[in-house]
Amino acid sequence: FTSSNGAYIFSVTAFAIALGFLLRGRQRREIGMPLLMCGLATALICVALSGNRGSIVHAGIVVAFAYLAGAILLSRQRFFKTAVMPLIIALAAAALISIAFPSVFEALTERFIVAQADEEEIYAYGIVGRAFRIFISFSLALDDIPLFGWGLGYGTNAAVLLELLPLDMQPEDDWHRHIVDLGPLLGIICIALRILFTGWLLRMCIRAVGHGGDATPLVLFGLSGIVLLAGQVTGHSTINAFACLFGGVCWAHARHALLGSRRQ
Repeated sequence: FTSSNGAYIFSVTAFAIALGFLLRGRQRREIGMPLLMCGLATALICVALSGNRGSIVHAGIVVAFAYLAGAILLSRQRFFKTAVMPLIIALAAAALISIAFPSVFEALTERFIVAQADEEEIYAYGIVGRAFRIFISFSLALDDIPLFGWGLGYGTNAAVLLELLPLDMQPEDDWHRHIVDLGPLLGIICIALRILFTGWLLRMCIRAVGHGGDATPLVLFGLSGIVLLAGQVTGHSTINAFACLFGGVCWAHARHALLGSRRQ
């Protein structure tokens, strides 16, 4: 937790787990409501105090997949739990944090505004353009990389520190890193495998929510799906471990829900 990535992953994971428990029915909830609300509040404070825009955006992605679960669960009561409740929690958290930690709230707001202005000079639509850059930056390097790449590890920071790769050629995104390490041929295959696996897991989670009536699989997918798709899995060991662990937890939970619905 001493690194920014570690703190960011910890806070968003705590929020997703607490939200998943909150959206479950009383009979399925294995934790008392007072303790759960304390955990949820603590997780939201950690997200806010992290000062990391990525953690706030990632928490928003988790909430978006809770909304998707609400659209799948058609009953009004379940829709309220999985769609309206996350919105109420987000608005209440923003209000409480602005009151309890005004200096942090002002600093975070200023950072968003300044970063948005800086990124609009480089990317179209600012932070949105930068986010989509991770899906297209690899295409800009296809003509400059040998067919089978420079070799494993050349896309990491270590290659720059060892002066094996010029700083201006260092990839910032994992898809770009695949091209540098493996070359256009194997790199594109690796990217395709990540897309296919993430799409397959999303389909399983949607089916699990529909059959099991529990929003947790999609909440967990909101936590791990974007990392499995295009996160820094090969560029940062902390994120690598997170993707393997919570991608597996998401898979196991969805499979358990599907098997449970078949037995019933």
